[in-house]
Amino acid sequence: MHGTINVVEQAIEAGIKKISVAGSAVSIADLVNPKPGSSEEDWVPASRELAHSQPTNYMLHYVVSKVLAEKALWNLAEKHPDVNVASINPPFFIGPFAPALVVPTGDYSMFSTNLLLFNALLPDSRSQTPPLGFVDTRDVAASLIAGFEVPGRTRNIVASPWFDLAEAVAYVEEIHPELKDELPKLTATGQKESPFAAESSLKRLGIEVSPWKETVRAATNDMLRIEKEWVSKGVDVNAEGGLRKNPMRNM
Repeated sequence: MHGTINVVEQAIEAGIKKISVAGSAVSIADLVNPKPGSSEEDWVPASRELAHSQPTNYMLHYVVSKVLAEKALWNLAEKHPDVNVASINPPFFIGPFAPALVVPTGDYSMFSTNLLLFNALLPDSRSQTPPLGFVDTRDVAASLIAGFEVPGRTRNIVASPWFDLAEAVAYVEEIHPELKDELPKLTATGQKESPFAAESSLKRLGIEVSPWKETVRAATNDMLRIEKEWVSKGVDVNAEGGLRKNPMRNM
């Protein structure tokens, strides 16, 4: 929270009149049981007291931090009505890595939330699709740029068309038939649509989100490319104790 406010305060002090901030959809809809049709008007109940009451619930701490940071942003924005402020509130990122990104050899943590997709592709996967869904990293970047040109103070939801990880795995099998014998058969969650009403945000920003298959294809190809590079350097990606043998079940 303090990092966000410090950067925005410094920008305003420097005379910046257009500010675009990366927030999160977890401040809008519940992680586990999101309300259908959640919009920019919605807020997840969160407080410091709630976080302190559950000291080992780290995901709750993450949600509380996102909510409090965004509320602090809007409190600051109210004091500067001459400054345009847009928050971009996406769900979980997946997609290709930045071209110049350096991924340390064997460091799967650098996959970040792409691990949600990576884990779903492992042979013994029991992955479940997060109810908030996903967004293409490139769409978030485009939205942050577009946010500079949105007048006033706006919250903006940017989310991919809904898809289940079971559909994603089936699509990866289609585009990478060489992986057929390694891929799991996931059971779909039954959720059929995104919990977000994002149409007004996308119209305001003037962007179109990427088709989900393009997002999955780009993310998968990048992760396969990086693993192939690691193997060429002598890394045993199937070693006991590695991520492939011990997938991050909480991802």
